[in-house]
Amino acid sequence: MLPNKKTPRTLDPRRLTMTIYGRPKIGKSSLCAQFAGDSTLFLALEPGLSGLEVFQLPVHDWQTFIGAIRELVEGNHQFSTVVVDVVDELRPLALRYVEEVDRLSVNKQSQSARAYGKANTHISEALKLLQLSGVGIVFVSHERTHQVDEKGQIVGAFDKQAGAVREKVFPSVSGRVRDLVLGMSDCILRYAFDDRTGRRVFQTKPSPDVEAGERFGILPAVIDAGNSAEEAHAALLAPFREAWKSGTEEG
Repeated sequence: MLPNKKTPRTLDPRRLTMTIYGRPKIGKSSLCAQFAGDSTLFLALEPGLSGLEVFQLPVHDWQTFIGAIRELVEGNHQFSTVVVDVVDELRPLALRYVEEVDRLSVNKQSQSARAYGKANTHISEALKLLQLSGVGIVFVSHERTHQVDEKGQIVGAFDKQAGAVREKVFPSVSGRVRDLVLGMSDCILRYAFDDRTGRRVFQTKPSPDVEAGERFGILPAVIDAGNSAEEAHAALLAPFREAWKSGTEEG
């Protein structure tokens, strides 16, 4: 039962869990469509895929979302990568479900905390189930700029500001859903325009101005993503392929 050898690193991006975020219309969905071709499934929580020829399931209620995950777990499908686009909409979806099924409303002070708690539980259980399906997962989020203090903590509108504050860009998914999604993610990548060159870039490392990160230590801090979704996908794959090649040669 106990293992007698180490498991190898997973260096196939199609099998990882990623969060990719950026401003609207930069091409996040177009990029994600490149990940596994016809083996990519979009769980579309908001409109915006009309310009893409992809396998998509419009998700307008919680029952559709959890039903899709259960089908993925059963395994009778062609998909190797699932794109949750956009993950920001999960909490409103779950809250509507809680209001319909559990009769708890966030608009009633006596029920608000319980409603959020129930919704967070549903989301947590659904995402854990999605991970068990064995597919690669890409969470798509918009971006949002917050003021942060010297320790990098977000400063609220009514917080007392002690010391200098600065602006930092984050995925716009918030609250407990943010903690779940980013905690699951092997890579947190900001997809952005380089103002100096006008080209798209991936920002992969944490910095004072940008939330990002990756578990493998193989990605450069900034990756030139070119001028198209195809170029961006190829640029993102390259460091993983190089790391896999190096590991194979060393082995």
